[in-house]
Amino acid sequence: MQKSESFIAISIIIVIILYLPAACYGMDLGMGWIGFLKMLTVLFFGCCTMQLSEEQRDRMLGMIPAVGCTMTVFGIFSYGIKPAYHFFFMADRLGGFFQYANVFALFCLTGLVLNCRIAEKS
Repeated sequence: MQKSESFIAISIIIVIILYLPAACYGMDLGMGWIGFLKMLTVLFFGCCTMQLSEEQRDRMLGMIPAVGCTMTVFGIFSYGIKPAYHFFFMADRLGGFFQYANVFALFCLTGLVLNCRIAEKS
């Protein structure tokens, strides 16, 4: 395991461990634990990406900005189509395929940061 991969692994484990107390003091204890279990997918994703070479990882992460742009374009075009509108919009907010506007915004922000990183490398 390279130095950067061990840093990533330790960071993911720390985030998951720090998320655990948040599950205990939330409004709904049951939903807090479900949220904690959802965070474990980040650990699984991190383990899977560490199995890839750096070139494969960069190519995979390079797709995130394009996917975010594609979801945004689909959301814009679905605005006038009633059944598609309810798939992309929740409470009149664009959520893309995530159905939550904040998660979609975070995904697009991640894509923007990755796009800047890719431009900086080349």
